[in-house]
Order: sequence, then structure tokens, then C-alpha cells
Amino acid sequence: MRLYYWKAPAGNFGDDLNPWLWEQLIPELSELGDDTVVFSGVGSSLHELLPKGSVNVLLGPGVGYDSIPRRNYQFYALRGKLTARAMKAPADITLGDPAVLISRLYQPKIASSDRPPVVFVPHWTTMELGGWEEPCRRSGCVLVDPRTEYLSVFDQIASARLVIAESMHAAIVADSFRVPWIPVICTHRMDFKWRDWLSPFHLDYEPYMLGDPELQRLALTSQDQSCEVGGELLLKHPGIIESWRRRVCWQFSSLMLHHCPRFRERVLDARTQSLHSLLRNQTGVLSDPGLLNECQNSLLAACDRLRTDWSRP
Repeated sequence: MRLYYWKAPAGNFGDDLNPWLWEQLIPELSELGDDTVVFSGVGSSLHELLPKGSVNVLLGPGVGYDSIPRRNYQFYALRGKLTARAMKAPADITLGDPAVLISRLYQPKIASSDRPPVVFVPHWTTMELGGWEEPCRRSGCVLVDPRTEYLSVFDQIASARLVIAESMHAAIVADSFRVPWIPVICTHRMDFKWRDWLSPFHLDYEPYMLGDPELQRLALTSQDQSCEVGGELLLKHPGIIESWRRRVCWQFSSLMLHHCPRFRERVLDARTQSLHSLLRNQTGVLSDPGLLNECQNSLLAACDRLRTDWSRP
């Protein structure tokens, strides 16, 4: 079967870890079934770009960015309760993002330090906009670029005492390594996928607004992408005009940030102040260790079921 995952133009460790992860969990994956079968694991890959296979095998992906395509699905696990409801999956479906298994598969290289750092991992689109290096330096945080190689990101997260995460997979990896994390919003907001991932752990999504309010209002996605109509879970997406308006505003803000010194300094000051406030007033989150262990075991069992179902006689 063929592995499918979304690839960010500049790279994103949360998606790019897929080949490595499945090599650890199911090394014979490419030999199971045939190349007409499409496999999806980590990431919000249940969108219209999902290749149509003779069977689309799912072990942990989620919905959130687009309408759900019609495919011949075979379920082994889904990211969370919201995806399971949107996909009308069986009631006993295994729930969890497979990235929670990182701590069972990888021994991180822990940097020696008398006082481990606080690290900040923005969403890759926030990193593209730029302007976080100086606020992190001023506030004493280590900025981790989510576009860099995934093992390096694992090491930096595992070496931290606290992770400030706009990147959802930064929070997932931190939770797996038992490093407390704080969810934040800078310029990218996607409540649905966070609430989806947190649902098996009975945790609420309560993000801290980090940075300058003007750029927060330009977040590429809306505050809440789901609603219920007649008992059905529906996804909401901005219309074409709204999407283009946001992109134009985004490009304008990027130009201002890089070419207007007065605007840039105001933005950097606002970001520095919000980081200082966050570190003074907020504490990190961790999932219940028993629920995490249960989720990890269930996902490993799902891998075993897939292997058994698709192994050739």
C-alpha cells in the first residue's frame, strides 16, 4: 500500500515524520496489499487532495481543512471523536494521533543544561510570516522552527522544561515525552483539530492569544470549524471571498513586518510582552498518564490488526 501525507511547501515536521514513524511501526507497510491501496496516518489528510485508492486505509488521520472526500475507507484508528463523528466511523473505533507513540519509538538526545529551556514552536505558516526570533530572544525562549528535520525537533522538545505550542504536533510530541505544554494562537487558528486530538484525553482546548491583536485577526482559519445540525457534525469553512481577503491581508502584513520599521518594532514589542505575560501567568498542561498509556496501547493494537488483515497468505 502507498503512504499518503500532506507535504507543506517549506516542510512541516508534524507531517514529514510519517515515513519514519511507519517504518518503525509497520516496516512492511509498502508490501501489504498492493499499490492501489492508499494508507493515511498522521495529519489532517482527509480532504479533497486525498488520493483515491481501491481502499483507503486509515490509522490515525483527521479531518479539518476541507470537505470529506468519498472513498472506500477501511478504519483502524482516527485522530479523535470529532473526526470519528464526521466520518461516521464505527462506535468502537480506536482514537488517537499516532504521533503520541513517539516516546516509545525514539530515544531523544537530551541537551545537558542546569536549567532546561522553554521552547516555542509556532505553526509553520506563522514561521513563514516571520518576526519571532527577537521576541523569543528578549523573553528567554528558544524558537524551534517546525520546518526543520523532525528528529531535531523531537530532541529540542524533549530537552525542554516547557513547550509553548502553536503547532499541534509540538504539543503532541511534548505530551508523549511528558514535557508540559501551553497551547497558543499567533496567526493560525484551527480549534477543530486541537479539540479532536484532545478528546480521548478529556481535555479542553483553551489557547492563549500570543502576539499582536492585529495579526491575530488575520488568522488563516476561523475560531471554530464545526457545528451541529440535526445531530450531525458539520464542518464550516470560510468562503472563497473571505479566504482571498485573509490572504491579501496576510501578504500585506508580511510586507509591513519586513519593510516598515515602525510597524515591525510595534509588533515585536507586543510579541515580547505577550511571551513575558504567558510565562508569568500560565502553567503547562499534560494528559493523564493512564489515558496516554491506554491510547498508545490501542494504537499499537490497531497496527497489529492492520498487519494481520493485509498480510498476504
